[in-house]
Parts: sequence; C-alpha cells; structure tokens
Amino acid sequence: MNLDFQDIFNELLNILPFGWENAIFMAEYTSGSYSMRCYSKESSNTYINVMKMKGISKPQIIKTYKALNNIFQKERMKLAESSWYAITLKFDKNGKFSSDFDYNSHEENVLEYLEQWEQKNVL
Repeated sequence: MNLDFQDIFNELLNILPFGWENAIFMAEYTSGSYSMRCYSKESSNTYINVMKMKGISKPQIIKTYKALNNIFQKERMKLAESSWYAITLKFDKNGKFSSDFDYNSHEENVLEYLEQWEQKNVL
C-alpha cells in the first residue's frame, strides 16, 4: 500500500474546525460511487460531522473530499481486485494516528454498514 497519509492528513486539515482535538474520517466505496464523512470531537466530548458544523465551508468540504478521492482512487486502481472498500482514519492533534481498512464488500447493505460504522466509531 502506497497511500501517503501525510497528504491525506493535510487535506483533512482544510475541513477541521479551529481548535480541533480528535477526528475520525471514513471513505467507503461501492461500484461506481463513494461517500466520505469526517467527524471532529467537540468540547462536549461528542463527535460532530463537519458537514453540520457552523463556520466550515460546504464547498471546501466537497473540494477536500474530491481531492481525497483522487488520492484513494489512484491506490485502489493499482490494487484492482484486492482493493479495500472502506478506510477509517482516527487521529488527534498530538499526532496519534490509526488506520483501518475494510476489504469486505458491503454493496448489498450500504446503509446498514454505515449505521454500524457510526455505532462503532462515533457514537
């Protein structure tokens, strides 16, 4: 795997709120489409989707997600049949970082997959 996590992190910095401490990002792919979501932990210790935060530009989020898709798609094309379907990145302002790749197809139950992901990671 040749993903440059520093490039990914630099893109994500464009959409994290001022004073962020912890964040979780997820990209998931199905045939012909993808979705992404990024959450930042609030002072109330609750993760909030950056799309719902005030002061974060929706066009900037979309631009960031497109840039990230370009990074991910290059790697996914190289991997072809052995590519992953989802990636989860967890990181904090102190540099702690983890990544998790899901290689199991979830195309038949995308909504259920996303609900389970949220339960596991942000709720």
